[in-house]
Amino acid sequence: MARAPHFVHRLPTGSPVVISNPVATATTRRAWRKSRSAQAEAVLETTVIGLVQRNSNKRFNPGSDTMKIIAKRESILGPLQAVIGVVERRQTMPILANILLSAKSGRVAITATDLEVELVASSEVDVQRNGDVTVPGRKLLDICRALPEGAEINLTLEGERMIVRARKSRFALTTLPAAEFPTVEEINAQQVLKIPQKDFKRLLEKTHFSMAQQDVRYYLNGMLLETSSKVLRSVSTDGHRLALCD
Repeated sequence: MARAPHFVHRLPTGSPVVISNPVATATTRRAWRKSRSAQAEAVLETTVIGLVQRNSNKRFNPGSDTMKIIAKRESILGPLQAVIGVVERRQTMPILANILLSAKSGRVAITATDLEVELVASSEVDVQRNGDVTVPGRKLLDICRALPEGAEINLTLEGERMIVRARKSRFALTTLPAAEFPTVEEINAQQVLKIPQKDFKRLLEKTHFSMAQQDVRYYLNGMLLETSSKVLRSVSTDGHRLALCD
């Protein structure tokens, strides 16, 4: 006869006591765990099959809005070099390391920004399908530089990747949605100035060295441009020195 545990004797008279068979309980738990494990495996298998089918459809059945561009190397390299200066290698926001490609009406526009400056350059290309997408700017630039002159580049958006084909080479670049790319709002110009490039470059070269760098007085980090009659004046200062040029 099994001896009752000592705490049973301390229970009040009439208290219900449940006595179970440890072997039977362990067997029941093992069966329950096995059943739950089988259910979890079935759910996991169904999920994996669904993901595979979804990715398969994306890869082999691209939608009608898939972007496709065919262009000469120079048609992509030129605009890239014009805007790549504002694309920094280390960004707090991943989207700022990308450039925005907008293809429509036989032209592709390439946009880059660092949230302070936005640069846009475009060129004529053969647009097979219109579309907008963002891709890593410096990686695309390195690819274009490595290709020989006059090479034909085929840019195709397949699912979430941009496939770059040129001769016997093939590259796959990750993309981010164009809707996430920050763009500067359209500016309603109050005054328009036209000046030869060499003259404007001279103004910048004569005064830019006096601009402050990351000063808490934000207005000192830029340059003042003044106009009067037919004279354009640039002024810059960091609080210690001042430069002026007409």
